[in-house]
Amino acid sequence: MRFNALFLITASLIILLLSIQYSQAAAFEFEKQAISDVVAEELNISAKYNLTITNTNVYDDYFKVYSIVDLKVLPVESFLINGGSQRTIVLEVTPLGSLKQKGLHRVQYYIKGDRVGALEDSVVFDVYPIKDIIDVKLQNEITRDDVILIVNVTNKKNIDFGSALVTIEFPFLTSTKNATINPLSSQVLQFELDSSKLKSAKAGSYNLKVNFLLNDEYTEVAEKSIDLKEFSNIVTSEKSSIKFFGLTKTITKKNDGNSPRFISVEVRKSGFERAFSIFNIQPTYEKESGGFILVGWQRQIEPGESFTIEVTTDYTVLVVILAILIASFVSIYLINRPRIILRKKAIYVKTKGNEFATKIVLFVKNVGKEAKDVVLRDRLPHIMKLHERFGSVKPDRIERNMLEWQFNFMMPGDEKVASYIIYSDVHPFGRIELPQAVLTYIDEKEKRKVSHSNRIFVLR
Repeated sequence: MRFNALFLITASLIILLLSIQYSQAAAFEFEKQAISDVVAEELNISAKYNLTITNTNVYDDYFKVYSIVDLKVLPVESFLINGGSQRTIVLEVTPLGSLKQKGLHRVQYYIKGDRVGALEDSVVFDVYPIKDIIDVKLQNEITRDDVILIVNVTNKKNIDFGSALVTIEFPFLTSTKNATINPLSSQVLQFELDSSKLKSAKAGSYNLKVNFLLNDEYTEVAEKSIDLKEFSNIVTSEKSSIKFFGLTKTITKKNDGNSPRFISVEVRKSGFERAFSIFNIQPTYEKESGGFILVGWQRQIEPGESFTIEVTTDYTVLVVILAILIASFVSIYLINRPRIILRKKAIYVKTKGNEFATKIVLFVKNVGKEAKDVVLRDRLPHIMKLHERFGSVKPDRIERNMLEWQFNFMMPGDEKVASYIIYSDVHPFGRIELPQAVLTYIDEKEKRKVSHSNRIFVLR
């Protein structure tokens, strides 16, 4: 190690002495202007300068640039400059070793002609890590309706990265774009978002990575959390379907937003309706309000989730019960209904003496089985008198205001008609209600039955 250091020092002194000697005989001039004077620690990108050399000699000469420290200098080859002419080249210097450390560096280099001495000059450049050179700005939040993600890339230093490959890693997109990152420049990159993923995602914070492939040798990563804003949208739909003896109402609430939401469904039923209502999901509560019963459900539903309530009001049981009762009543009526039908009718009769007269007609019909001991009785109103004229069937007995016909046997389908006339010397005012006629008989089961005629009124 000591030998190498001693050798390096000795060589530097020799070159320095030679340079001083050659400079005395140098016959050229030069100018230098920085193109990009920043170097990235992680990359082998050179600092660049425009170097213009003027050959003030009358003869042609080959020139060369070089350095004796940790500095790689390009071009390596010698280049010709004709006598009395000038030439501009791009001087590229790449720091090596300790010169790659962050900070400002001033480093010597030399220009020498084959036929003239060497001149000393220095290059000044800054070394930064890439994170101090490239600045990436992203929006803080996005919405479910956004279609574009915008990435602002700024090169804050005088360094030319040339062509770069920019890749975005994000739950709602994965995309790569080519970009040219020039010195001290900014550009806006747009990446298309996947709308289907956005609409089905929950609100919250999502991590995004921006990868830069620079100089085909290094990938710089920038990371940031981006918030997907909350979007609330509860869609309610209702439909009803009629059943044979009832109605089913279906209520659906769907969370079309991107965050969980607390929803409630409420239906109102009368006490009668509630007694015949059933639900596909047990209610959260039931309470009375204004003479009605409020039935409610409460749930938290996630994005994309639906909550469906089916309320069925079914009167089938009630209808069945009513049908049974009606059938029972009809059966009882049919069993107990009169087997012999008795109907009474009144017909106004005009008289010569202008008395008030009415003909009473009694219709008897056996609609059941045979009957025996059939007796028909009718009464006269108190103010009316009986005329001696009768129809084809005379009463078997007349007693005061009572008339009686004895038909004995009546076979099924037999019909009897009895009639008589009643009158009054005094015209009644308004209407007169006639008594009901009564029919008694013994049916096929040896049970005595009674039938009554209809009620009728006689009007003056």
